[in-house]
Amino acid sequence: MSDNTTGDPQSKHARADIPNQERSTEHTDRGAAPSSPVEATPWQASHSPGPDFTAGAYPSSTPAAEPGQPHFGATPAEARHSQAQPTSSVADTHVFRAVEQPPAAATGASAHQGDQAAHLTAAAQAAGTPTEVPPAATIAPTHNQAQPPQYQGAPPPGWGDPGSYGVRPASGEHARIGLDAGLAQGFRQERFTTEVKPQPRSGWRKAVLTSTFGLINLGESKIERIDRERGEKIMANIPRTEFIFAVMGPRGGVSKTTTTAAIGSMFARLRGAEVVVIDADPNDGNLASRVNPEATHTFADVLADKRINGVNDIRSYTRRNAAQLDVLAGCTKLVNPAVYNRETLLNTINVLRSGYRIIGIDCGQNLGDELFSAVLDVATALVIVTGDQIDSAESALKHYDRLGAHGRSELRNRSFLLISDRSPKPNKLVRNGIENLVSTTVWKDPAHVPFDEHLHEAGVINLGLLQKATFRSYLEATARLASWYGLPPIPLPPGRRS
Repeated sequence: MSDNTTGDPQSKHARADIPNQERSTEHTDRGAAPSSPVEATPWQASHSPGPDFTAGAYPSSTPAAEPGQPHFGATPAEARHSQAQPTSSVADTHVFRAVEQPPAAATGASAHQGDQAAHLTAAAQAAGTPTEVPPAATIAPTHNQAQPPQYQGAPPPGWGDPGSYGVRPASGEHARIGLDAGLAQGFRQERFTTEVKPQPRSGWRKAVLTSTFGLINLGESKIERIDRERGEKIMANIPRTEFIFAVMGPRGGVSKTTTTAAIGSMFARLRGAEVVVIDADPNDGNLASRVNPEATHTFADVLADKRINGVNDIRSYTRRNAAQLDVLAGCTKLVNPAVYNRETLLNTINVLRSGYRIIGIDCGQNLGDELFSAVLDVATALVIVTGDQIDSAESALKHYDRLGAHGRSELRNRSFLLISDRSPKPNKLVRNGIENLVSTTVWKDPAHVPFDEHLHEAGVINLGLLQKATFRSYLEATARLASWYGLPPIPLPPGRRS
């Protein structure tokens, strides 16, 4: 037997095919002293692909074979294979040394494993042996290598920070949402749904949509988009309180009552049955004849009924038109007619607000009387109506000055001028003069209602019978009023009332 099988008891378990000289040379090249046998770790026992070359791997009853000789009990094929193999292999030696290496220091462990992998690869190539060298990541760690620190008690600073785990910091929309906001807030429905393009309602665009059976939808035109946005503005929610608008004109015959009925019908058409108009003109008002001539009850009947409780009771005294607009008529008696005063007007408004969200008032002409002052105290916004005649235009401009003189400048800021054509051939010169005079005031860009045969008949107003331009003019005027939804009235202190 060779010296490998005698001497130090530890040499009994060393590989028989590695001479002592080569083993000593390896330790010299590695710059390390010969290592003592190392106890196999569980990781080594489960991952070692071949025989375990650590101490105690061979039973003591099986003697080690001589170099180049088959071991005891080998089959003939194994014996021939053992004789054909070289007595030693640099690659095998280093594979063995990779397992037997002493534990690396806590610092530079990864670099040391990389050096081992590079050294194994170079040794295998020099020996010409096609031995597969394990990558550095698979080199067996030992129990002496540095382990992550185990913290006791409170976590160390920075623990739980996404950066400590290599997570990329949030940016863009995720940064705006925040880590604590939750994932659901970053999920937006509009990202995953298809927006429905509005369909054209008239013109050649609608003809294309109809002729292609809906396959080609070019969308709505600019005019249709503007009208749709105006309608949405009118249908918006009215917060906190009811909305009261007053229509007034400094002279008779300027379409003041027509405007009240038309704007009220536009509100009701788009918002439903929650709109009522009242006739507060003491000079023989005829608002009911433009809404529903069957309306005969007045505010006196409403105030006399002490059992009114809600809109259904109120509607027993009003009448409705095709647009679902209710009207409370003015008194038509020739002897001792029921006429509003300040107290009866305020009491009537208190009753109506229990059932309606929008209340329109057809006013008189005298800005200085007590009734007119009461209307201005409860109104949220105003519409001043004028014609395109010289006298009516002059009176409308005086009305602008009187509102300021009577302390109503703030309410005047919630008003606009409406020019209504009373003739098929309007006086454009007067109209342009009015527009130029008010161009620097809050009445700039006044609304304009063209002449319409249906309005000229002075009968019940049906929005469906209006010309398209007239309909759009009243839609614009109604949308302007809707811009003051939710604002409170601006009453004057008792000492400043005229």
